[in-house]
Amino acid sequence: MGVDIKRLTRWIEAAEAPMSRREENQLRRVFDAEEEDEERKSLLVGEEIEALGLQPYEPLPPLPPITIDDVHLICWMAIESHEGH
Repeated sequence: MGVDIKRLTRWIEAAEAPMSRREENQLRRVFDAEEEDEERKSLLVGEEIEALGLQPYEPLPPLPPITIDDVHLICWMAIESHEGH
C-alpha cells in the first residue's frame, strides 16, 4: 500500500473522532463499496478521510476550578406550603 505510519495513524485517529452524519455517510459509502482488494479499500477510505478534511479529536483544555467568587445569586424564590387546601 505504501502509506507511512504517521499518515495511517492520522487516518485512524480522524476516523475515531466525532463526525457529522453527512461525513459518516460519505465515509460509509466508500467503506461499503465493492472492492476485492482490501488494501486498496483501506487506501480509498483513508483518502476519503483526507478529502472530507476529518481531523483527529483534540479535547479542549479544562476550565479553571470554580471558586466562591464565581458563584453569584441570580434568582431567589420562596415557596409556601398551603396545607389543607
